Amino acid sequence: MRLIQSSFLLLAGAFLQAATFAQTTVFSDSFSYPNGNLVGQGSWTQTGATATTPIQVSGSAGVVGNTGQDVYAALTSGTIPYAANNSKILTTLSANVTASQSVGDYFVHLGTTVGSTSGFYDKIFAKSGTSSGILLFGLSGNAATGVYGTTELTLGTTYNLLTVWTFKGGASADTISLYVNPTTADGSGDTAYLNYTFLASEAAPTGLSEVNLRQGSSTAGPTVTVDNLGVQFTAVPEASVVGALAIGAILLLTARRRRRV
Repeated sequence: MRLIQSSFLLLAGAFLQAATFAQTTVFSDSFSYPNGNLVGQGSWTQTGATATTPIQVSGSAGVVGNTGQDVYAALTSGTIPYAANNSKILTTLSANVTASQSVGDYFVHLGTTVGSTSGFYDKIFAKSGTSSGILLFGLSGNAATGVYGTTELTLGTTYNLLTVWTFKGGASADTISLYVNPTTADGSGDTAYLNYTFLASEAAPTGLSEVNLRQGSSTAGPTVTVDNLGVQFTAVPEASVVGALAIGAILLLTARRRRRV
């Protein structure tokens, strides 16, 4: 009987821990394709009708220009629902911005519906700084204009980027943190390059279904080499679920202690 009770306790504890922090990779691409158009390789598909200046693969990396074709790839898990508070979406990539403009524009984002030309979230921007060769990264929830960090970086340098989008209930609540060359997989222990809080006009999506590479406008978009693009989802269950699991574990522990008295 003691062995069974101990097993129940171990299982309950393990299940509680797993349910509280369950991370799933929902997209990963290292662009290990032959050089040429990205569309048609892997699961990459053209967004909308613009096919001019297609995004390229060069040397096992994607090359995103400042105008032309946009592309998307569906998340391998299907649609991720907008989940409980404190659940997170982590987007990772290596980015080398070789040219940028003072206006700035976004080049990577997530989408709510596969193949749609709207519903874009978690946007990563790039623009020029005040001096030649200077680069700034920026963020927005789904607003067209980004908010930029103030730490000056260098054009032509490869940076490992991580965004951590924390679900808090939507407008004026959700946050996104951008890390540059983080030392940990989730940015914990690192100082964020930029922290962004959703605007009142930026409502939470119902779900997320795709990752996108975007070639912005000729007057604003950067030219970027992108590699090692990944998306992870960390689900945190509702408090009622965690509470029920905790209560179950406590009851098992109490029953075990009573039998020992």
